[in-house]
Amino acid sequence: MANISAYAEKAMLDWMNRNVAPATVASRAIGLSTGAPSSVSGSEMVTGSGYTRQACGTTGFSTASSPAGTTKNASAYTFGPFLTAYSITGIQIWDTAAVAVDTGNMHWYGNLATARTVASGDSLVVAVDALTLSLA
Repeated sequence: MANISAYAEKAMLDWMNRNVAPATVASRAIGLSTGAPSSVSGSEMVTGSGYTRQACGTTGFSTASSPAGTTKNASAYTFGPFLTAYSITGIQIWDTAAVAVDTGNMHWYGNLATARTVASGDSLVVAVDALTLSLA
C-alpha cells in the first residue's frame, strides 16, 4: 500500500515546500474497496453491507523508520460480519471514520496483493504489520 492520494500529495507538497501546515487530523480509519482504488476515488464498499471503516486513531501505525521511510499498522482491524458476498480488492486510509462512503479525505490507497472474497456472515481481519506505508 504505497500510493498517496491526490489530497495527501498536495498537503505534503504544500507543507514541505511552502511551509503551509496541513489540516490537523483528529482521527484515521481503514476502509475497504470493491473496485480498484485510485488517487481520487476509494472505490469504497457500500454502506448497508455490514461494512464500516475501522478507526485506527493517531497511533494506529508505528513510528516511521528512518532512513527507509516506512511504517506499518500497529493494530489488527476486523471488518464485518458482512451481510452478503463481496470481492474485496483494495484498501484505503481516511482522515475520518465516518460511515458514509467516500466521506473525508483519503490519504493512502492500494490494491490487496490477493483479492479476498467474503461470504455472508464472514469477517475480514487485517493483521498487525500487514499494511506497509512507504515513501520510497
